[in-house]
Amino acid sequence: MSAYILVFEWPAITKIPARTEPLAAGNHEDAKLQAALMYACEPFDHGLPSRYLIFDGAGGLVFRFPET
Repeated sequence: MSAYILVFEWPAITKIPARTEPLAAGNHEDAKLQAALMYACEPFDHGLPSRYLIFDGAGGLVFRFPET
């Protein structure tokens, strides 16, 4: 298992702080799957985030949703 960090972000205009969640995943694809499930199933207090980012243990960006 590797350590990843999942960051949920809302539009800046909302002034909602980013929310971080640790992920323990076997690889990048597993981390992407876990993040997608959390995005789809988490009960967010402020509505769905506008995007989420996944970083590996070294701080490198692994994935961004949406990808634009």
